[in-house]
Amino acid sequence: MARHEPLQDLDTWSSHATPALVLVGLILLTSLPMPIGQWPLPNLVLIAVYIASARRPKSLPAGLLFGLGLLHDLLGSTPIGLHALEYLVVHAIATQMRRAAQSFVALWVGFIPAVAIAAAMTWAVISLYHMVWVAPDLVLTRAVASALAFPALALPVLWLIGGHRNVA
Repeated sequence: MARHEPLQDLDTWSSHATPALVLVGLILLTSLPMPIGQWPLPNLVLIAVYIASARRPKSLPAGLLFGLGLLHDLLGSTPIGLHALEYLVVHAIATQMRRAAQSFVALWVGFIPAVAIAAAMTWAVISLYHMVWVAPDLVLTRAVASALAFPALALPVLWLIGGHRNVA
């Protein structure tokens, strides 16, 4: 009969909880006021959602991502449900290309359409929410900044979530 090891259960639980905990930390970090300037910063949380969904999809079920998106909306000034919808769309894109995203370059190339779709959706939702045509410049600039910064930001995120080990 196999022996039950409590430390092994703790290690398994912590391995599955790590992506969600990293996302919570990034959401809290990005919700803080930043005295950096007016240029758009890369969307670090979206990069982490994409990487975790591509490399560790079982650790981030859709319901959890929806809840994290609502948390992000409640901490920020975006319409309620915007980040939740954005995270679910990016999760769906990333899980569909899971096998193709085994190399780092494929992961980066796959992120480009995901961030473009998320940016277009964000722009449309914000325009509809405010019932006015909002210039897409800021959203597009942030999407481009995210795509360009992906290699530099993805490596620490991969290390944090354990995605470099390709565990499910």
